[in-house]
Amino acid sequence: MNYVKPGDKILDTHVGSASSLVTCYERGFELDKNMYNLASNRLEEVINQISMFNVV
Repeated sequence: MNYVKPGDKILDTHVGSASSLVTCYERGFELDKNMYNLASNRLEEVINQISMFNVV
């Protein structure tokens, strides 16, 4: 609340052990069921994307 305004995007340039990423994934919430479903579908699509770093 002291550093950003509503709607600002935050870039985590030092992911480290990915604690912030895990927290966003596990702790996110949405009151609007439609928005929750849209967000869940988008997140699932991103997670399922092939990454050049994970290709075997």
